[in-house]
Amino acid sequence: MKRPPEPKEAINSIVTGITSCRLERTDPVTEDAIMMRILQALTATIKHKASILLADHAVCTIVNTCFHVVQKSANRADLLQRGARYAMREMIEVIFARLQDVEVKLGEESESDTEDIDIDSNMDSGYGVRCVVDIFHFLCSLLNVEEVVEVDGVSSRTIDENVQIFGLILINSAVELSGDTIGKHPKLLRMIQDDLFHHLIHYGVSSSPLMLSMICSTVLSIYHSLRRFIRVQLEAFFEFVLLKAAATGSSYQLQEVALEGIINFVRQPSFIVEMYVNYDCDPICRNIFEEIGKLLCKLSFPGSSPLSSMQVQAFEGLLITIHNIADNVDNEDDSSPSDHTLLKLLRDHFNRDEKKGLEYLKICQLVSDPADPKAFAVFFRYTPGLDKSIIGDYLGDPDEFHMQVLKEFTETFKFSGMILDTALRTYLATFRLPGESQKIQRILEAFSERFYDQQSSDTFATKDAVFILCYSLIMLNTDQHNPQVKKKMTEDEFIRNNRAINAGQDLPREYLSELFHSIATNAITLFGQSGPVEMNPGSWIELMNRSKVIHPLILCDFDRRLGRDMFACIAGPSVAAISSFFEHADDDEMLHECIGGLISVARVAQYDLEDILDELLASFSKFTTLLNPYASAEETLFAFSNDLKPRMATLAVFTIANNFGYSIRGGWRNVVDCLLKLKRLKLLPQSVIEFDETSTSSDGLRHKRNESGISPSYDPKFGCRRSSGMVSRFSHFLTLESMEDSISLGMSEFEQNLKIIKQCRIGSIFNNSCNLPDDAMLNLGRSLIFAAGGKGQKFSTPIEEEETVGFCWDLIVAISFVNINRLHNLWPSFHENLLGVAQLPLFSPIPFAEKAIVGLFKICVSFFLPPS
Repeated sequence: MKRPPEPKEAINSIVTGITSCRLERTDPVTEDAIMMRILQALTATIKHKASILLADHAVCTIVNTCFHVVQKSANRADLLQRGARYAMREMIEVIFARLQDVEVKLGEESESDTEDIDIDSNMDSGYGVRCVVDIFHFLCSLLNVEEVVEVDGVSSRTIDENVQIFGLILINSAVELSGDTIGKHPKLLRMIQDDLFHHLIHYGVSSSPLMLSMICSTVLSIYHSLRRFIRVQLEAFFEFVLLKAAATGSSYQLQEVALEGIINFVRQPSFIVEMYVNYDCDPICRNIFEEIGKLLCKLSFPGSSPLSSMQVQAFEGLLITIHNIADNVDNEDDSSPSDHTLLKLLRDHFNRDEKKGLEYLKICQLVSDPADPKAFAVFFRYTPGLDKSIIGDYLGDPDEFHMQVLKEFTETFKFSGMILDTALRTYLATFRLPGESQKIQRILEAFSERFYDQQSSDTFATKDAVFILCYSLIMLNTDQHNPQVKKKMTEDEFIRNNRAINAGQDLPREYLSELFHSIATNAITLFGQSGPVEMNPGSWIELMNRSKVIHPLILCDFDRRLGRDMFACIAGPSVAAISSFFEHADDDEMLHECIGGLISVARVAQYDLEDILDELLASFSKFTTLLNPYASAEETLFAFSNDLKPRMATLAVFTIANNFGYSIRGGWRNVVDCLLKLKRLKLLPQSVIEFDETSTSSDGLRHKRNESGISPSYDPKFGCRRSSGMVSRFSHFLTLESMEDSISLGMSEFEQNLKIIKQCRIGSIFNNSCNLPDDAMLNLGRSLIFAAGGKGQKFSTPIEEEETVGFCWDLIVAISFVNINRLHNLWPSFHENLLGVAQLPLFSPIPFAEKAIVGLFKICVSFFLPPS
């Protein structure tokens, strides 16, 4: 009796039988039906629990057969095409989901491509990493599939985008299902780092919007689970693909897709802080966070109305970034400059004056004194933003120390595996070649020696041969790409010019021919300040060499101490973008988003970014329409009463003054000006400022104020520098009814305006001024004193002047009583300002003297009374 087959033998035989069958030509419907049956059988096999007994070869055969059906279905019924694609996706998901259950064997730790683990050594272990590696390599190869297209009888090869997109869908599924398990398998990980990312960056630069969208989705999936291992690749993807396409996309649609890709990354909770920590704070990396932030500001900046969808999209990304920082910022860190800030200072010093910049390196103790040539070389090689012309002149200088720096600088490159022109492009991308022939000679000699020592073959007999050929390549580059050269050098002439340069022998003709065509089709560009504009083969080899020595990407939650420095990178453009967007926006929802962004900016700016807070107040004060010197009182009142934007801006200005007053400096002038205009428009109730003439204690003043119609309703949460959830969004403060609701409630225009002013809590600004630090208090006091003297004010009548001066002095006296316990510290500065304004009343000295003398007497009397 014949022995029944073992389970493993049986299931592998089933796969062999199904995948080996050959179809006879019949009608298309029958063929489609048979192929659907084959797909169903293979899918059922791979999904069955016994599939773990399949051999690696059998699994690869199943995937290959399924893809063969996918290819055949391209010109067949739509049902078969969709079924084949769906079946293959299911197979990939099952295979890569199993990767999490495969143990990492000792043999797999090897980085060698020739060593594999023996998964099949155990009969019950089934397929494993070997077939997963082969399948993933096959999926990566789908990104480089070409199709032959004939146009006017001429055949040409072009990339099959449909196959590329299908391949990316499968790769996405594989990465999502296997998760961070890929990081435990060196071969798979190396394939993602090198093969996959090389394809993604190469095709991402010149792809269609759909293709770029799929590439962004794939990179985002890899970022979620494997970002520790793709630090260099992720930087290159943003530099050469996303940031480039979003800034100067070849089409509007491509630019939109790139922008959407950036925003999808920004939405990830820890993305912006990881970018800042791993790239902006690393001197050898690009400032990815800063570039993203400034790009969002630039793209969201309105040019003309109406706002475009891209501007709204970019503004949304900017707000996500600002809210993320504001929600996590704190002031636990000291105020010393960060390494990132210090690096910017060094770069600026060097670009202005080379000698002073290098001296500053010593002052900051970043290099030894006397300096080490290697330290200077590392500074030149890895500091982004340095003037490359200055670097080239320095390296070519004949001074002995400069030549030592040149040697150390050249030794930072790894040219192994590169052809000569690729190595030369990589080298010259880091500085601008000087114009003096002797300097060029010294630089090329250093390069030739390094390239000769690292050549992977015996092509060159001496370093002199490398040096001569380098000169020849530079001359060829000029000949081929200078429009003034009419008669171009031919390939034969180039080869003839380089005879017998290799220790008396000729270099291989094929080698010289390859160099000629490379230079003729792609010029050696002396790159400008921003570095290479595209990813070339030399750049990729350099990138992969760098990935082997660079530290992995640091995974981190938001470090609150970094928030201030992060926002400082993009503070100016952010305030300008928010202000301009608010000015051009008409939709109520967008206006609310602008105010929410403004509040978040204030939450960050309160931590030693007082200039930003002042700039914010100045920008939004103009939107209140209260400071328009050319508008009459009637025009201002009409605009304020009938437009939501001025009311929102007014509420925003006073909200910031209430909750972040301790960080306001020069911005108090704008707050006071808005307040005085409201007074002139008679929009302030008389009860805003009331004080007991006989009371000298701040408690008495507060008690008397609370009896008035406008209660300050001070929230002590805002007295400290902790970000509160209550100010995270402006909707907490803004409870405005629509015009129709107000009319239906029978509210008059004056009552509507009064309701807005009540929400401003103006009284609490002065009632709680005792919580302000001395700097903020001095600026508030000075602003009031200058306003009381008529400075910066435009009065229509003497009566208006008298009322304004009187109101200012009421405020001065009120805050003096509230701060009576520290008035002796503030008074010297106040006294100096009082003398200045007393000599220059705008109309007549009578209102000033009348109000000022009475107020000053009240303050003086309070000094002689015992504290209550």
